[in-house]
Amino acid sequence: MTHGHRIQGSVILRELLPEDAEPLAAAYIRNRSHLAPWEPARDDFYFTAAGQAEDVEAKIADCEAGRSLPLILEDGELIIGRFNITDIVRGPFLSGHLGYWVDQAYTGRGIATAATRQVL
Repeated sequence: MTHGHRIQGSVILRELLPEDAEPLAAAYIRNRSHLAPWEPARDDFYFTAAGQAEDVEAKIADCEAGRSLPLILEDGELIIGRFNITDIVRGPFLSGHLGYWVDQAYTGRGIATAATRQVL
């Protein structure tokens, strides 16, 4: 999934890239209270471009090792969500965990449903 897939309208699902750190920080700041009930407790550093750069680097390393697949939802230049398959197990019991969030301003539009279908 190197170029991304159109999910709905102008919304694209694509792989996480190192240059996503700054727009991801902005997305997390915009959605901090919206995501709070489902996200673990995070320190303020996580919501900075530097904090996201560290997280993105770790997520990409996990992907390269075959342990996860980190994805981004974007609408133009705006990151509006994340989809992650984590804890990937290979072999006969091929499995993983799907986690995701969608920007509060984009909820209720079927974007998560369409993205989940594409991921599966």
